[in-house]
Amino acid sequence: MGLLDDVYLAGTRFPFQVRAAGYGSDAQVWAALRTHPGLAVISGEMVADKTGDSGAISEVTYADRTFAPFQIGLRDQSGKVIPVTVIGVLKNRNAFGLGLDFSVYTSRRTLPTAQVPADTVYLFRAAPGQNVHAMALALGSVFLNNGLDMTEAQHFYDSERATQTGFENMLAAFMALGLVVGIAALGVVAFRSVVERRQQIGMMRALGFQRGMIRAGFLLESSFITILGTLTGVALGLVLSWNLVAYFAKTEPQLTLTIPWAELALIALGAYLASLLTTYLPARQASRVFPAEALRYE
Repeated sequence: MGLLDDVYLAGTRFPFQVRAAGYGSDAQVWAALRTHPGLAVISGEMVADKTGDSGAISEVTYADRTFAPFQIGLRDQSGKVIPVTVIGVLKNRNAFGLGLDFSVYTSRRTLPTAQVPADTVYLFRAAPGQNVHAMALALGSVFLNNGLDMTEAQHFYDSERATQTGFENMLAAFMALGLVVGIAALGVVAFRSVVERRQQIGMMRALGFQRGMIRAGFLLESSFITILGTLTGVALGLVLSWNLVAYFAKTEPQLTLTIPWAELALIALGAYLASLLTTYLPARQASRVFPAEALRYE
């Protein structure tokens, strides 16, 4: 159970996944929690979601648009059960940051006699233009004797994201490497094609094909392979992305698939130009084959 004071409730902007009927915005829920003792909000982990995970609360699900306020019981330090009315479900992530993991949040006015526990967490917001790191160092220095342990929220978030970001960068590097290898392989295939089709090239030259026509034929063949491979890769990537977003949207309905068409087009154009560059030299070599020399080739 998390007890929130008036200062925090007046300034927080943390979003809700589902709000009770009668509350048109997240700000209204926080304002009601601050001004009306006996109200509470719960974390998203306490309700059921589309993945089949059941929660402790059955009156509302994570996918609902709204719900009727309902009561649950909180037990204070004396053992007395205090009823509170739930009016909101927080988004399914660490609501207040820095490792807090409560299931129910309410105002201190709801439990005015509750003592502050030893592991109380205080949240500070720096004024606009202030150096967050300098403020954290100053607070930690002033309250050092009181055992205050300062943690910067952005630094904490970056540390939590570091492993995932590194994994994503590694996947991107592997995909980029695969693209480079594929373009290089196309150049190798073009070189082999020139060697293996040397007699056919000579016959075409003997029939009157000009050098530019031979070169254009090889480049056109390479373009067809590149365009077909690019379209296939983009289509498979979009299908995979759609399936991933649909899976995670079961617990985060607000997630939507946003396709960066400009970046995709730039990558596809770069791959196409690179493939033409790798096949231009074989095509140029094929265009310089002399008919008599090609027909002697075995």
